Amino acid sequence: MPATRVIINPNAQHGVTERLVDTVRSLFAEEDADVLVTEASSHATTLAWESAQAGATRVVAVGGDGTISEVVTGLMQIEAGQRPTLGIIPSGSGNDIARLTGIPTGLSRAFPVLQAGRERSFDVGTCNDHFFFSSFSVGLDALVVAKTAEYKNHPHSAGLALYVRALIYTAFRNFHSTKLRIAYDGEPTREREVMLCATTNGQTYGGGIRINPKAKPDDGLLASSIVADVSKPKFVSSLPLLLFAKQGIIKEFESRDCKSMHISTVGETSVIAQTDGEVFSADHFEVGIVPAALRVIVPQ
Repeated sequence: MPATRVIINPNAQHGVTERLVDTVRSLFAEEDADVLVTEASSHATTLAWESAQAGATRVVAVGGDGTISEVVTGLMQIEAGQRPTLGIIPSGSGNDIARLTGIPTGLSRAFPVLQAGRERSFDVGTCNDHFFFSSFSVGLDALVVAKTAEYKNHPHSAGLALYVRALIYTAFRNFHSTKLRIAYDGEPTREREVMLCATTNGQTYGGGIRINPKAKPDDGLLASSIVADVSKPKFVSSLPLLLFAKQGIIKEFESRDCKSMHISTVGETSVIAQTDGEVFSADHFEVGIVPAALRVIVPQ
């Protein structure tokens, strides 16, 4: 069994990553490594788990945030002491995990990090039976991610521009507040009329929006931000402040660090949520953190 397994998603970044497959194989040809290409959604999770089970000591994810998150999910199913080190070559549309870890985007800049980088431990978030490396959100954020998935089928749409396009459409055409019950760290529950609820491990989401600028990905805490109990017109008019990290000006904006969150809907009605771009629905969300869950190869 090769010591390194490389998992590459050819569909990442609108299929651009497919052009990298042969180059990635060439770069790893002189190493004790296998290069595996995903064939379907969630395949990276299976390949990561199988690689760890087979004895790989390093698993490298090549793709966007979704691909990396799938690999993380596979690795998190392995006992901590047997969990391989994660390597990352970011090649996606948003690349918030690259920002979180400090790994440069692009094959030519990220590959040298795998050769000469150092290992650093990172926390991993949990939500119900999902893992997330970067973000969990419910409300407007999740609806925007769902719309973003549609727009990804169009060429020349990526990163922050892609997110903003989906944000504008959703905010004006397909959005309303959601009544949620929220409790942090076992504290009393508060019922809120929520516009935005974003919980992150790093500072950014949505392709670079600095929603939680003081977040640290290795402090054993999640950073959570909420905008609630505000009219839709006022919230929509405040969106530019969020885009330019001026959320502190918004009176209804609240943020705090926590180790856990319990979120449930009123009336047990399912709502859309997302973890690292994976969209799903539920009527309750148990959110937590696994401190120092993964060792990741980062720049020196």
